[in-house]
Formats: sequence, structure tokens, C-alpha cells
Amino acid sequence: MIEPWVYGLDLHADDCSSRPDQGSITNESDNTLSDPDTPLLPMSGKNPTKKNRVGRAAVEFAQRVDICIRKDFADYLDDKDPDTLKFTGPWCCDRHLGNNFILEECFLHKMYTGDDLLRPEKRKRPTQILVRKAVQRKALDNILRTWRFNSHSKHPLRFIRPATFILDDKAIKLLCQLHPSKYTCALDVANVLDETNEWREEWAQVILELIWDYDKDLANPNVEEAEEEEEEDDNNKNVDGVEDENEGETEEVEEIEEIPSLKRSKRSNRIIIPPTCMPVLVNKTNVPLRRTRR
Repeated sequence: MIEPWVYGLDLHADDCSSRPDQGSITNESDNTLSDPDTPLLPMSGKNPTKKNRVGRAAVEFAQRVDICIRKDFADYLDDKDPDTLKFTGPWCCDRHLGNNFILEECFLHKMYTGDDLLRPEKRKRPTQILVRKAVQRKALDNILRTWRFNSHSKHPLRFIRPATFILDDKAIKLLCQLHPSKYTCALDVANVLDETNEWREEWAQVILELIWDYDKDLANPNVEEAEEEEEEDDNNKNVDGVEDENEGETEEVEEIEEIPSLKRSKRSNRIIIPPTCMPVLVNKTNVPLRRTRR
């Protein structure tokens, strides 16, 4: 209920009335505190600690266990009503001897009694959050955005629901930042994004499989290289086939140009071809030009 260091403060070690920065807190006529909330310890720096901010009345309330709590509050508030100290329950408070009232029985955990030793203050180590490497996030981001676009374009409610209903940009960024070990099932994806059960049943498993496939590709870089080599080989084969076809066409065109019966007109770029039954290929350079109107 009360922090242990409060019981170690000395109410009479440092007289607040002797400090010029705090001013006089005592009343010379009746020797009572004029401001019970005045800090017990002097302020230090711009950001004083909790020990420097705690008031004298709060320390007295914690340390003087022989004074009734009702009476202490009444004196603090200057409440002189005759019904202030009356109570209707079996006990007033736990500071009366012989009432068999044990405050610890009202709580689940053990309360501080002053016998526990104060542990030295230690600086807590910052918790290390596992994250994905920065070089791996961009590719996964593109995969998730492409999947979101394709899923939204096929969804029956795409006309009334935007793509962010499936997965918004903030969620994609979060999925790309977290470490792969954070995703063990579809429920983990829904919990990380704080989504509903309905969303989990529809989208979580698909997103999880995308992340798993991406991580498998990263774990097996040789597979990606083999696939890229196969694609390059296929592209080279297609290019070679196109070149062979172009070479055949050029040969046919050259054979046609050797026919002596073909004559080029001087006034136009058209080819004058005599009537014949043999098919003739015309090169693109011989296509008549269109005249532009002025």
C-alpha cells in the first residue's frame, strides 16, 4: 500500500522552517503546520524525484500508526463536526488496539510491514524486441501490397469497401518489421494486428502463408538463383527463335528483289508488279507514304 522508502524518512532531521526557499510553514501562536503539503525534502533541479515532492502530512500519515485514520483526516481537513469520528461498521480502522481487525486479510498479496529489506535500485535492461532485417522488409512489403490489390479486385464487396479493410498500410509495415518467429499460427497474425475473429478466419491464414513462403525463399537462395537461370534460358531461346524467323524473312525479301520484272516507279515509292500467280512479299520500306494535307 505504501512504498518502503516512506518509512525511512525522518520528520525531525530537516526542519522545513529553517529553509529560506520554502518559507515558514509553522505557526508561532499554536505551533501547528500552516501548510501540511509542503515537501519534506528540499527541491533539487528542474525535475525533482518523488521523495522531494512528497508532503510532510503524507509522511506523518504513513509513519504514525497510533493515530486513528478518521481523526487524522479530520485534523488535516480541519473538520470539527461532532459526527466526524462516528462509524456504523464493526471497526473504525486498523489502528485501534484490541479490535481484531487485520488489514492484510482484505487483500490477496502480502502487505509491507517494515521487516522486508529494501533492494538496491538497479537500472532495468531494455527488453530486446526481435525485428526483421531492414534489407528483407521492402520485398515483403511489395508482396503484401500486391496480394492486397489482387484480393481486393476479386472480392465481391470491392465496390463498397476499400482495400484498407483487408490490410492497411500501417498493418503491412508492422508485419514487415516483426521477426518471423513471432508468427506461428493465424491467431498470432490477428493478435499482432488486433483484428477480429471474422477477419482472422478470412485473411489471417493467407497472410501467414505468404510470410512463410517469403521466409522459405530467403532460407534457400539457391532455389531462387536456379529459377532465375531457367527464366534467362527461356528468354534466350525465345530471342533466338525470333532472330531465326527474321533471317528467313530477309532472305525471302532479297530473293524477290532479284526478280528482273519488278520495276520501281520514279514518281512514287510504290512497286509496279506485273500480273502473276506467284505470291510476293513486300518489305515495309516499300509501303507507300501518305501525303499530309497543307
